[in-house]
Order: sequence, then C-alpha cells, then structure tokens
Amino acid sequence: MDSFPTGQLTRDYRPDPKVYIQLIKECESLGKEGEFSPCFTELQRAFLRDRPTKLKSLIRLVKHWYQECKSRNGKKRALPPQYALELLTVYAWERGSRSPEFNTAQGFRTVLELVLKHQDLCIYWEKYYSFETPIIGDYLKKQLGKPRPVILDPADPTGNVAGRDPSSWQLLAQEAAVCLGYPCFREWNGSPVSAWKVQCWYETQAPESSTPDTPGTRPHSGQLPTEERELKRTKVEATEMRVEASEMCCLRCLGPRLHQGAQCDVLPASHALGQLTRGYRPDPKVYIQLIKECESLGKEGEFSPCFTELQRAFLRDRPTKLKSLIRLVKHWYQECKRQRGKPLPPQYALELLTVYAWEQGSGKTEFNMAQGFRTVLELVLKHQDLCIYWEKYYSFETPIIGDYLKKQLGKPRPVILDPADPTGNIGGGDRHSWQRLAEEAAAWLSYPCLKKWDGSPVDSWHVLPRKDSYWTHEACDDGQHWEFSPRPITLQGGRPASEEENWTCVIL
Repeated sequence: MDSFPTGQLTRDYRPDPKVYIQLIKECESLGKEGEFSPCFTELQRAFLRDRPTKLKSLIRLVKHWYQECKSRNGKKRALPPQYALELLTVYAWERGSRSPEFNTAQGFRTVLELVLKHQDLCIYWEKYYSFETPIIGDYLKKQLGKPRPVILDPADPTGNVAGRDPSSWQLLAQEAAVCLGYPCFREWNGSPVSAWKVQCWYETQAPESSTPDTPGTRPHSGQLPTEERELKRTKVEATEMRVEASEMCCLRCLGPRLHQGAQCDVLPASHALGQLTRGYRPDPKVYIQLIKECESLGKEGEFSPCFTELQRAFLRDRPTKLKSLIRLVKHWYQECKRQRGKPLPPQYALELLTVYAWEQGSGKTEFNMAQGFRTVLELVLKHQDLCIYWEKYYSFETPIIGDYLKKQLGKPRPVILDPADPTGNIGGGDRHSWQRLAEEAAAWLSYPCLKKWDGSPVDSWHVLPRKDSYWTHEACDDGQHWEFSPRPITLQGGRPASEEENWTCVIL
C-alpha cells in the first residue's frame, strides 16, 4: 500500500496538488475510493482543530443521539457512519450560525432536519483541494455528481463519508422524525424551537464567464450531470472548517488510541431560559410551570438539564481557591468510592456542600484549605441534619413556589436543593449511602493532613447544617417529620439535577 505522509503540519498548511493527483490516480487504478484516508489523519486533525467549545458540545450531543439510535436498531440494521453526522453538524453550524454562542436546541434541530433531507445532501470543502487543478477538478465533479447523499472528506476527496447505503439514511431519518417531536425541542410555552436556515448544499452565483457546459465549471452540489434542470441552478462555494480531532470520537479509527474510556451522560434539554446575562433571574412563571409539570409526572428533578446555563451562571464567579477546595473534596470522594465500592451520595452533593461550607464559614478569597476540608467532612458527619438551599433564582415570595419549597424543605434529611431547579433534591435518596460516606469522613478526620504541626487538630469553620429556630422536628410512627415555620433565612447551599454518582460540577 502506498502512503501519502503529510509531515509535521503548520497552521494554514495546504498540500501540494501533486499529492491529490497521485491519490486520485491510485484510487482509480484500484477501483477503491477512500482507501488511503488513514494517510491523511494529521490533515483531518488540522481541519477540525479550532472550533468553538459550544460547537464541540453540540457534536457530542448529536453523537449521543446517534449511539442511542444505534442501540435501538441493533447491529443488523446499519446506520450511516458517525463521522458523517459529525461533519453534518459542523456544516449546519457553518451555514446557520457561525457564532461561538448559540442555542443548542436550535443547532440540534437543524442537524435532525438535515438528516430528514438526506436525499439532497451534497457537502464538501476546498480548504486542502480545489477545482483549480484540472485533474482534481474533473474528479470532484464526478464525485459530486454521484447519487445523494454526498459528504466528501475535507482531507481526502476520494472518500464520501456519507456511505453508499441510502436505506441506512432512511432508517436514521425515521429516528430523527420521532426525536423532533420530543419536549426538548419546544420552548417553555410549548411552541417548537426554530431551526437555522440551512440548505442541503453549498450554493453561490457562478462567474459570468462560466456556463454549465464549460470545462472546469463547478457543478451545483444538488445536481446530477445529466439533469439540465439542476445544472441551471448555481455553482458551489466551499467553506473552511476546523474542529479539534481529540474532541471528536470518530475519525474512523484514525490515529493512535488509548485503551481507556470515560463515561459521561449527555441529556437533550429544552432551552427554557433564553439568553442569560449577568444578574439574570428567571420569570417565576418558568418555575411555576416546572413545578406543575413535575408534580403531574411524579418525577422531581426531571427537567434539571434544561437549567444547565443557570447552574453554570450560579458557579461561574467563585474564587479560584474555592474551586481548588472543590477539586480536593472530589478527589477524596473518588478515593472513598474506590475503597467502598458500594453506592455513595452523588458527587455533586459534595461539591455543593463545599460551596455551602465556604459561604457560611469563610466567604473569603483566601482561606486555610485544611480548615475548609475539615468543615466539609464534619458536615458529612451531620448529614442527617443537612438542609441547604438558595433563593438566588427562586424564592418564597411567589405563593405557588413558596408552598412547594416548604414541602421540599420539610422532607427527611439530608435536603440539598438545586439553586437553579427547586424540584431537584440532590441530597435525597439513599440514607445508607450517606452513612457509608460519614464512616469514611470520620476516619479521614484523624489523618495527619488535618492536624497542625504540634499534632492538634486543625480548626474547622463554624457552620450549622440548618437554622434550628426555623424548624420543628417530630418523631412519627413511619419515620421523621420536619415542619417549616414562616419565613426562612436563606441558607447558602446546593443543587441536585441528578442523583448520578458521577455527576460533576458544571464549572470545574
């Protein structure tokens, strides 16, 4: 097999056309298109390197949806290559937004609608090859004249990553049609999220000197050469794209692989809050609707992913040293998890408990790390008394929300409410998991890292798990009962969103 090394690439590198001429001749002689794509791994990485972070997140969301479709349909019913969906996502963003900040729901909807129009897809770029070289130009015309869908590899013009099986796209289109009816594609008032306006092909006006029959004319990417009606439409213009290859899980097995994995959950969510600005506070109607929906479904915290942006805003401006303390607590949590093996409380509960400890005990940008760590461990020991919440985004002032909060805060301890979603109690669930973690905390409190140089224990901050004057406790036949009295004093604290053990801080 011949290889076409690209060497050490520099930014804006463009291969000599001779490389692609040799590639085209070799593939045509073998009758195998895309045979040498692995030789262009570095070029594919360079092509995908500098995309915005939010676009990469959208790509991950599309890939998660793709994997869900794949698991439902099994191995016998093939789907298009995942790489085609990744490039389709970048194309949708290129043509519909190009902004580093955009509505994820709009982007996701646009990709699904393009999947529905797969029979018209014709996508390619001219960053590394173009029509200017006659041999390459003639080959590209032939490639773009093939049956749809056509998605050319930006680094290898011989590779159509859309595949050759139209039925696989039809199957994926059926999945897309079903997904478009889900609540995550609706605004809070029930209206559908709008999609970006994106054509299924690159289109621009042809030069005046060109005609559809002129050699070297770029074919319209929505036409077959024999169809005069399509030839009259217009010519194609390519657009540059770059995305970090390390962020993309599918470059079709190109490049080195680490035999390690990382688990993560990607949850489609409705864009319930619109564009957030500093100091933003949601309209109480959003939370009233949320509460009614969760109560009707009997599922609390069901829609926490819809409030991700608000959760980020809540944690965005914390001091650097507090974030370091959160990382320390998370490291301790992972050590406990390895030791215990059995389920522990959600990691996110510990992160918020750390924030609460700092707010109530210090509030300073500079503090003693050992004191902060000790305070968190002592709060874990008092988990049966924890009641933590905030009123930054919702409060007791609105009657429906206030009544719901009283009901939430009257539940068995521990209670740690999501600052962005009052329906989510991240501290609730399995009390035994907190007991197991408390045993680990008790053991760690005697470790040297929590002692002074003279052997005496490090002081902890004075932090109460709750304001006792606002709660009355009764022992009932069926367990414990807490009753909330008039107006609470806001205790600085938590958020739940999910009771996954691996839930991580939305900022760190």
